[in-house]
Amino acid sequence: MKIAVVAIIKNEEAMLEKMLKSCKDLPVFVIDTGSNDGSYDLYIKYNITWKKYSRWDDCQGTAEDFSFAEARNEAFELARDYEWRVILDADEYLEGNFVKDLKALVKNDWMSHYNIIGVRVETDSEVLESPRVLRNIPEIFYEDAVHNRIAYTEQNKDKAYMSGLRLRSGFSPNHKTDPDRTIRLLKKGINDKPDNARYYYYLAREYMIRYGNLKNSLKEENKDRVMAQMFPLLFTMVGLLEHHVYLTLGTNEKADSYVLLGIFYMEMNNHHQARRCAWAAIEIIPTLEEAWQIIRKLGVPKFYEFYDKVISIADNDGALTVRKNG
Repeated sequence: MKIAVVAIIKNEEAMLEKMLKSCKDLPVFVIDTGSNDGSYDLYIKYNITWKKYSRWDDCQGTAEDFSFAEARNEAFELARDYEWRVILDADEYLEGNFVKDLKALVKNDWMSHYNIIGVRVETDSEVLESPRVLRNIPEIFYEDAVHNRIAYTEQNKDKAYMSGLRLRSGFSPNHKTDPDRTIRLLKKGINDKPDNARYYYYLAREYMIRYGNLKNSLKEENKDRVMAQMFPLLFTMVGLLEHHVYLTLGTNEKADSYVLLGIFYMEMNNHHQARRCAWAAIEIIPTLEEAWQIIRKLGVPKFYEFYDKVISIADNDGALTVRKNG
């Protein structure tokens, strides 16, 4: 079975080498979306096949036109002669015996039923299962310009295998050079496609990063200034998430939106709404530990024993993400 790694890169000199070293024994194909650092030197050093993102190479694109999905699909085309493609970002790297185990996995006859392989992606703050190894067939491609996702045909929905393979995701320092980039793209997405529910969810998650940073900087000497920034963000996130759950179906993203709404309503001391959202999340995925934790926190002592038993067996099966330390 022929396997390749595909990636889209921009100014990732600081992170790229670790990713490339973890991909030993696999060819790597890169679409570069406008680097002006030493990334090109690393392409040469590691004998990487690469080309510029066609929209930029043709000198026709602008930052507002950028599409992560389009770039990833171009990277797929570079690796068109390979049966399986592993999708990585520059601030990620394969853990353990990923390459060896993947090669052994795809050799199994029963893998002919599967077109998508999910892997365990771990960051400093969360763990999630993500479809990162994709069979080379026309029906599987990326869509959505930002926070892109794999497009599934009906025949491929049940052809995903959760492998247990692991990769680690970090935080590229390049993000700091333009911290508003993803927010701008998501806002443009909402403006262009206001019925695309995912844009509201992921825009809320982008604001969550800022909200978390503000909470971490909350000190007595600047408490009033920080609080003045936090509350507008809190109301913005709640509005975006309520919009998301209104528009979307009963997906794991919707369940996570309800969990986040429960957390944010608790911060507003609106316990009625927090309970409503936690129960709504449980209706979608009954094993969500975070949702049960909210129910317990807002419950009465009489039921603590019951909630503790439920929490002890809540395994988050089907969850989009499992956050660490709440």
